[in-house]
Amino acid sequence: MTKDKYLGGLPEPENIPPYSRCARLQVTDLQTPHLIILEMTNGLDEKSLQLAYRNREDLQNAIRNAAAVGPHYIELFNHITAHILSLASEPSILEPESKKRKLDCPQTLASVASGNTYGPCHDAAPPKEALLEVSDISFIMPQRKKFTVGLTQTHFYARLQEVVAGTRVAWSEIEHVFLLPIPEKSRPQQAMLLMPRQACRLVPKGASARAVPPPEPIAFTIPLQTPQANLLAGRDAAAALELSDDFCGLFSAVVRERLAASGNPLPLIEPDAKLFAGAADGSGWVPAFRGSKEGYLFFLPRGILWAFKKPILFFDHADIIAVAITGVLSRTFNLSLEVRTTDGTSCEVEFCLLNQDYYEHITRYVARHGLLDGSLNEARRAKLLPTKTASDEHSPAPSPTLPAAGDANYDDEDEDEEDYDPGSAGESDGSGTSSDEEEPADGADQDDQDDHDNTHDPL
Repeated sequence: MTKDKYLGGLPEPENIPPYSRCARLQVTDLQTPHLIILEMTNGLDEKSLQLAYRNREDLQNAIRNAAAVGPHYIELFNHITAHILSLASEPSILEPESKKRKLDCPQTLASVASGNTYGPCHDAAPPKEALLEVSDISFIMPQRKKFTVGLTQTHFYARLQEVVAGTRVAWSEIEHVFLLPIPEKSRPQQAMLLMPRQACRLVPKGASARAVPPPEPIAFTIPLQTPQANLLAGRDAAAALELSDDFCGLFSAVVRERLAASGNPLPLIEPDAKLFAGAADGSGWVPAFRGSKEGYLFFLPRGILWAFKKPILFFDHADIIAVAITGVLSRTFNLSLEVRTTDGTSCEVEFCLLNQDYYEHITRYVARHGLLDGSLNEARRAKLLPTKTASDEHSPAPSPTLPAAGDANYDDEDEDEEDYDPGSAGESDGSGTSSDEEEPADGADQDDQDDHDNTHDPL
């Protein structure tokens, strides 16, 4: 650090870089009133550096090491640090650690002693209007995190210390409530799904991008343990403990009670094994794909639900125009639903790679609920081949119709052409072949051909 003295009124030398000067300007009385001491700081601004990169000593040390290369790097890092501090419009960046992350719980001596320093907040008092709050509830949507569920006379919400965005919905705005088994769990567990109005409606492709997006569904896992007093809060907490011995019964009772009290009584939709038992254990769900997303189809008494991948879709029986089973192969098939959209038009939603074990269950479900089977409508029928011309008189006549979907030979051909097996990529040469030049579908046919050749080989 150096000190250069200039007399008042004299110009500053032109060869001084404009950004490497003037860290501090001090006017002192050194028995000469016109004498100004300009203290030039050519080093890093340590105070700003530590403030901009607080709790990142590794970055601070890296900047110091890089700045030692030359003064032009010092100037650069000082500007970067100043720019970072200028972006700190939110006070949380400059506040001490204890004031950061408003959604986190303040750590108490009890929480530190128990080691539970990262858990959700249960010490915050529930809002005055809360009738019931339940802590430690794992959410699936809109965020995968543990929140405190709250119920008021008019709303459902989830919070930590403040209400989480996207989880507050009025009871009068809820259109469907589902109680669903969570697929493929080692222990049976259920989830509750709240569908606000318009959340399950399909938006047509040509809809304006400026249109207000529909609200997202709210889904959370119901705990397996029995309700405990330390997990409940609110005015009705004591009464809620008397409702049921498990959380499933508790949530079912309080949600239906709040819906009825708000003038929106809704049934609790859940799978019925008597109407649809898709799996061996009687659960009402079927694994499927929608595009590249793997999820589950629930065939429910009032409609068909796609969960738990975004976007969750529910197709009420009244909105389903037709159901079509397509792409039938020996092991899988596709399910297409023609449904009404928000503007009154229709669109088709396809779910792929459903296991053949569910074929009969789904066809019975479609017939039981009187849904239109669109598998053989005009648009899906095979097109007739063109009539023969004079040049084609000697060519073999094509078959006028395709084999039935259940024909084994037709299944095998479709399987060879459409059912891609990732493990067979190395066995193919990658070139296309016509239908007249197809190879045998399996090793058994090839063995039979080898035996035949050996029998008639004169050698």
